[in-house]
This record gives sequence, structure tokens and C-alpha cells, in this order.
Amino acid sequence: MNLTAAARGFVAFLLSLPGWYIYIGNDDWTVTYTSSNVCSLRGSTVDISCTFKYPEKQHDLSTTVLETLWFTKEDRNQTPVDLLSDADYTGRVESSCGEISCIGSSCNRKCTLSIRDLRQSDSAVYNFRFKTNQPGGEHTANPGVALTVTDLQVKVSPQGNNAKMECDSMCANATYIWYRNGQLVAQRKSSWVSISSEASYSCAVKGYERLRSPSVCKSTPQVSYPTRTMCVLQGTSVDISCTYSHPSNQPLNYTYWFKWRDNQEPRNLQSDSEYEGRAEYPVEETGRSTLTITDLRDTDSAEYRFTFETSKLEWKGSLHGTTLTVTDLQVKVSPRGSWTRNLECDSMCTNPTIIWYKNGEYLAQRRSYSVSINSFNSYSCAVEGYERLHSPSVCVQGNSCFRVSYPTRTMCVLQGTSVDISCTYSHPSYVQLNYKYWFEWRANQEPRDLQSDSEYEGRVEYPVEETGRSTLTITDLRVTDSAEYRFTFKTSQHEWKGSLHGTTLTVTGLRVEVTPVATVTEGQRVTLTCITSCPLADKPSYIWYQNNGSVNGLENPENQLVLDPVRPQHAGSYSCSVRNYPHLRSPEETLTVQYAPQTPSVSVSPSGEVVEGSSVTLSCSSDANPAANYTWFKEHEDSVGESGQNYTITNITSELGGHYYCQAHNAIGRHNSTLLFINVTDAPQTPSVSVSPSGEVVEGSSVTLSCSSDANPAANYTWFKEHEDSVIESGQDYTITNITSELGGHYYCQAHNAIGHHNSTLLFINVTDKSSSQTTVAVKTVAVLLVTILLLIFLCMRRKRASRKACGQRGRPDTREESLPHPEYENLPLTNRSSPAAQREPIEEQDDIHNATIHISHSEDQEVPHCSADSPVQSDQTEQITVFSFKRPNAVPE
Repeated sequence: MNLTAAARGFVAFLLSLPGWYIYIGNDDWTVTYTSSNVCSLRGSTVDISCTFKYPEKQHDLSTTVLETLWFTKEDRNQTPVDLLSDADYTGRVESSCGEISCIGSSCNRKCTLSIRDLRQSDSAVYNFRFKTNQPGGEHTANPGVALTVTDLQVKVSPQGNNAKMECDSMCANATYIWYRNGQLVAQRKSSWVSISSEASYSCAVKGYERLRSPSVCKSTPQVSYPTRTMCVLQGTSVDISCTYSHPSNQPLNYTYWFKWRDNQEPRNLQSDSEYEGRAEYPVEETGRSTLTITDLRDTDSAEYRFTFETSKLEWKGSLHGTTLTVTDLQVKVSPRGSWTRNLECDSMCTNPTIIWYKNGEYLAQRRSYSVSINSFNSYSCAVEGYERLHSPSVCVQGNSCFRVSYPTRTMCVLQGTSVDISCTYSHPSYVQLNYKYWFEWRANQEPRDLQSDSEYEGRVEYPVEETGRSTLTITDLRVTDSAEYRFTFKTSQHEWKGSLHGTTLTVTGLRVEVTPVATVTEGQRVTLTCITSCPLADKPSYIWYQNNGSVNGLENPENQLVLDPVRPQHAGSYSCSVRNYPHLRSPEETLTVQYAPQTPSVSVSPSGEVVEGSSVTLSCSSDANPAANYTWFKEHEDSVGESGQNYTITNITSELGGHYYCQAHNAIGRHNSTLLFINVTDAPQTPSVSVSPSGEVVEGSSVTLSCSSDANPAANYTWFKEHEDSVIESGQDYTITNITSELGGHYYCQAHNAIGHHNSTLLFINVTDKSSSQTTVAVKTVAVLLVTILLLIFLCMRRKRASRKACGQRGRPDTREESLPHPEYENLPLTNRSSPAAQREPIEEQDDIHNATIHISHSEDQEVPHCSADSPVQSDQTEQITVFSFKRPNAVPE
């Protein structure tokens, strides 16, 4: 049993005296109400019934029932106001009467009043009235049925640390269903539960869970629907809203609407193919959401619920939401007498003003209409404001009447394709058909046969078909073909005017919509939707193209292409087409993906080794959007202070060589390149030389000469002896074993590489033989002793002079004459003039030999080692010492 049937059956909690009678006049005229009191829940449907009895014949006149009605109030003239025309009940009431049953001289008939979507304002006494053709044949049964409409309320009262809740109703006890945070938690005959946790609670009567109470909160999570039931015409649109709340410290993860299906998981309507292009719920202010469904269909009749999830809770959505009924208009024909029929525009939810059409032409505005059964006319109805959604035309009797029906009211077709629009038509068989044709309806213009319309030349046809059917075919559809198409015909007695709405055709192109925006950042979720201005009827498959090539060569069964996460390679121009019409592509839509720089590539110009003193340019490039900026760094150093894609170093030195890298950066992020090595080559610097062991070298021993120089590439070394051209040795070290005096002299090394060469200064090796070495040692020993003696004599003389001054002796000046070494030579060894070194003649570029003579004069009476004031003065003696010094030679020129 569906929800509508369940609600209709809810004549809840009857507190009544069933089967009581009201007598009107006598036993021949009676009305029996099923119950005197009815209590029903707000939002439900209630049926109030009665049976009335009247004589089959009276005063020689057969009784005919002319009118039946239900009412709760009267107008100023004390005339009952039919509920069917009462604005307070518009679209919510139905009145129906069964067949007449006559037994003996009495007839009986049962009538039922149905009220949907009960409101508390519907609480009233409902009376029944019927009218016959007998004199004084208007009869009202008072009192009627007292209807009480009540609502469920949750009453909360403290009970210790918890709270006691009671599901309160004015009707009767029942089994109650309890919900916590929208999820069923209990079913009990007692009407209360204890609150022990923070949540929202509501209740409902078992069997009528859709009519639950409003939620009460000990905390904040809840969802409320201001409207429980809605009834809307097929083909129109509807807005279904709700309010919701959640703890402010729990951010929302998601919200969505879904169609309730038993034993199925909720499914977001926006990803449900049944609602493709027809359902949306844009972001609204916090705490409110509105679902909009367009182009309503019969299959949209369902219950719609809302759900949300926070970081800590999920609203399960098992509480009933809003039940939507999508209905169509139908003309109901019922007997009104022997020769008349009553026409009613029947809908479960209609607006108050009904428009009637006769043979496709406007007839009148009224709730119902009476016609003769001998008519060959057709009738249809529509709701004011929704004339396009008129009911099908019906014949008053049989199927032989003038009428046209369109099986499809709206069509959405792709631009460039073809469409078939069809209709069925009929006319009395005894009349002859003169002509028929299709036309595009234009306001205030006479119909014009499409086959003679220049706008459709060569693109339309409607071939002859079997009687009663016609199909219009339009090829090569254009956007300007979007219009309403109608069919008309003329017979020898009647012309179908065609003012009834026909089939509305919308011709649409394809376009690509990018969500959230066409410029996104790498890593986001991007949805591309192939959009039409209206949903295509055949639910086609779609093909996606990127940069004119199909995406993976696959067809997409739905109209969306989801890129999650989006990558730089997804950037480009996108278009779409329908599977059967791949040539009808949409215009391209450009997707721009912004991303941080990729790992930069670096290069150097000129490549290879860089000669010191030249210029070098370092270049950096990286794929990035927006374009990257560049900064240069040297390894282990801060920024080199250079920004830009290229970095030029002029007059480069070896100190500027090393590892460099660049950093590419934009607003999205940054990335460093690999290291780039700059190899700066240079000629060797002036080599440094050394000898081991140092000092004089004894003949027969070994000596090693070493050379080193800073160079790139590393230097090679060659050894030379002064004034000799030939290379005597190659290598950084040169070792001479068993050296002789002939091998002594000046040596130098040359450091060289591919860039250049440089000579060292001269290195002198002094080789002495063994005897000379011994003589030298003796001479050195004598020299040391002599210096020591001279120093002692000097000290004694100074003491003697000081003593004389102290003793006051004669006062004559000291006759001693001394010539002391110049401080420049104080540390040089002393040799006498006859030494071999003093007699050696200097050679070119040999050490310059300097000598100094020291004269020491002594009085004859002076004793050298001994000194006193009374010592005898001896004759003067003079001692001369010659001191040699050697000056280091200048560097050998290169």
C-alpha cells in the first residue's frame, strides 16, 4: 500500500456512535452518518461518509437527485457553501457518490467526502445536503460529523538527572515510534522514553510514521520539513525545503537530498540519472536547504528527505520528509440525469480556477460542466496559469467526437538532428475530412501550413498515415525551430481550431560547463558537464574530447567527466558530443590548471670547462602555471643576489667556480633544480719549492726537492737546473741519491697544464765533501770561541772604564780603539781572511759576498782576560777579523 493509500485510510481514533440516523420529514427521507465524531492527525487524509434514503417516486413523479454537496458554513443568504468551491479546501477535497440502489419504493445512495492534507483549521462539523426534483426536495442532515484535527507533540518533563518525554495526542492511545537524530530507536506502547544523551527526539504513531511530531532537542542536531505533503501538476516544477541544525563546533562534511526507497542506501539526487538536469539544491544560508525539481513526471511521486554529516555525527534521514504527489488532469464523466452528463476536472491537487475547452476552443471557467449526451463535441480542462498542461480531450459518449490528442507534451531535441511529433485525432464517421495540416503556433496569427512556410522549406513532411494519426517530421533542426506545434483539420461540418496546446519542442545545442570554475589548482576536484538547455529525451551517452582528441577513446555513459584530482596534463580545451551524433560537437571550453613549478632544468653556456677570466651564463627553466620566477643560489651559500631565468658571471675566477642551483617559484609553490657544476680552469700559480733535508748537504747523501702549485686542471711538474736546457726530471718530487759536489747548485721547477705554465724561484743546494765538512766544523768552532773571547774583552773593558770612573783615576780617556760588528752581521759566522771562502772569486748570478773588518786596539799595558784599575798599560796591539756574508740570488726570470 502506497503512502497516499495509507494516508487516505487513516480515519484515526474514531470516538463515535456509529450508525445513528437523522430523520428528515419521515422514514422515507433519511441520512445516516457513519460516525458522529472523528479524530484525525494533521497531515493525514480522512473519509467522512453517509448514506441517504429517498422515495423512488412521489406525487406521481419519479425522484431524480439533482445535486449533492458537503459543507461546513453558509453564505450571507444562508445557502450552504459547497466544499468543492470553498477556497480553504482548494485541491484537498473530493466528493463522490456511489450507484443508486432501489429496493421496493425506496432508493439508497452512499456519498463520501475525502479531505487530504488535514489542517488544524479543518476541525469543524461537516454536513451533507442533497437536492431532488421533488417539491421542497432540498434536504440537509443536521447535526453532521464533528471532525477534530490534532497534532503530535513531544512533552518533556524533568525526571532526576534525565528527562521524561511523552508523545501527546488528543485522539487515543496507540503504539508510538521514537526517533533520535532521525534514526528509529524504540517502539513501545507506553508513550515516553528517558533522555540520557544529547540528541533530538521526535515521535510518530505506528503505521503513520510520515506524520511524526516536531523534534525536540536536548542538543542541536535536527532536520525539520515545514511541509509534509505536496501535490503538484505533472510538467511543472516544485520547491521542497527543510531547515536543519548541528553543533556549531562540528563543521559540515556534506549535505544532500535523496529520494526515499525502501531497503536502499540514500543516493544524492544530483548523481541520480532519473533526475539528470532536473534536480538542484544550491547553497543557501546555513541551516536551510531547498530542493528544486523541474519538468515533473509521474515517477517523481515519492518521499524526499535531507541528510547531512558533520565531523562527529551523521543524520541518518530515516525520519519522514516531504511526500510529493505528481498528478495529471483527467476529465471525469458521470451521469447527471437521463440525458445529461456531469464533467469534472479531476486532480488530486488542482488550483481553484478550472478552464474548460470544447473541441479545442476556450469554453468557460468553472469547477464542473454539464453537457448533453447527444453531443459530438470533445471536452478538456486545464488549471488557470498552466493551460499548457491541459487534460486529454474526452468524448461525452463513445469515441466518435471531434478531438485531437498529443501523446507527448514536451520534447527536447539536439540541434542538427531530426524529430517526429505525432498526434491522434478523430471525428464522427459520417462526416468527410476536407484537409489537415501541422502549424507552428504564433500568438495572434492565423495557422499556416508548415509545408508552405519558407522557414521550413525542404525540412518538414507529414505523410498520409492510417486514419486518426499524423506525424510531423522536421529535419536539420535549428534553435529557431523551438516552438509549439499543433495539428488542425476540417470536415464538412466542423473545423478544429487548434487552440488547445500541442507539443512544445525545444531545440538545444551542447555546451561544456566546468565546476567549480574553469581555472583551478592542481589537486582539486573538477567536474565537466555536457549541458543542454533541457534534458534530452533518450538519455544518450556522451563522448568527451580534449584538444580535439577523444578522452581515452571511451564513451561516457553519463554527461559528466570528473577529474579528481586534476593534474597539469588535464589542462586544455574540452568539448563533448552525443554518441549517435559525434559530428555535432559542443563549442570548446578551456580548462586552466594552475600548478607549482616542476623540477627546473638548468644549463650553462658555454658548456664544458670555463677558462678563468671568461664569461659564463647559467639558464633555468621550469614548467609552471602561472609562469615561474627564478632565484639563483650557490651551494652552501645564501642567494647569490641574482633573480631571473638567466644568470651571467663575467670575468669568472676560480673562486666563483662550484655548484649552483636555481629555485623556480610561483604563487602555488616552489621547486629547486639539481646542482650544476661550473668548472673554472686556470694556469698554475707561482710554484712553491722546498728541499729535504734543509741546509748544507753532505756529499754522498740523498736530497729530495718538492714543488707544488694551485692549478685547474692539476699541474704537471718538470725540474731544471740553472743554465741547463734539458729536463732533468718530471714529477712533483725530484730525489737525488748519492749526491756529489758537481750536482750542487741552483734548481727550479716548472708547473704546467693545458692553460699555461709558471716557474718557481731558484732553490740552492750547497754540497760539501766530508773533509771540508770537518774543516768547516773546526772553523765554526774557532769562530764561536773567538766571538766569545771578544765578547768577554768588551765586557771587561766596560767594567774597567766604569771602575776608573768610580776610583777617580787620572781622568784621561781610554786609548782603546775597537771596531765592533755592525748589527747587520751580528748573527753571521766569522771566518778569517785567508779562508777558502774568502778567496773564492764570485761568478755571475752567484751570491754577492760582503765582508766587514773588525779592528780591536789594545794598549800595551792591557791584559786581555784580566782587568783592574792597577793593571800596567802595555803597547797597543791591533787584531783584525774579516766577516763574510752571503746575499740570496734573485729569482731566475721566466
